[in-house]
Amino acid sequence: MFDIPFSELFIIAVIALVVLGPKHLPEVARTLGSMVRRIRRFVDNARQELGDEMSGGQLDELRALRDELAQTRQWAAQSSRDAWAKLAGGNPEDDHAIAAPARPRRRRRPRTAGVKKPDGAGKETG
Repeated sequence: MFDIPFSELFIIAVIALVVLGPKHLPEVARTLGSMVRRIRRFVDNARQELGDEMSGGQLDELRALRDELAQTRQWAAQSSRDAWAKLAGGNPEDDHAIAAPARPRRRRRPRTAGVKKPDGAGKETG
């Protein structure tokens, strides 16, 4: 479970014995053991429930939906190619004859943020 060598476990046990003392060490060891068992049981149950849910019909339904969406995407792409070809007056199989309309270029606004004005600029004298 944990990749801890025996020498490190021995050092941890000695430190625990010194810190907790011989009276409380068995109680702490029992408590830690029961906590580890509970955690393992919880993880195993969660893993089993997740596996049961995914192995049911839901996973098959999701795969079928994915395949259907892929077919729809291919159909839409082919339909749009055919439509562009008809508009361009070419053969629908010629991809080079199909050209998407050019997008208008956007104007850039001049940057004013972060530009410092010279001293006295913009102040009224009066």
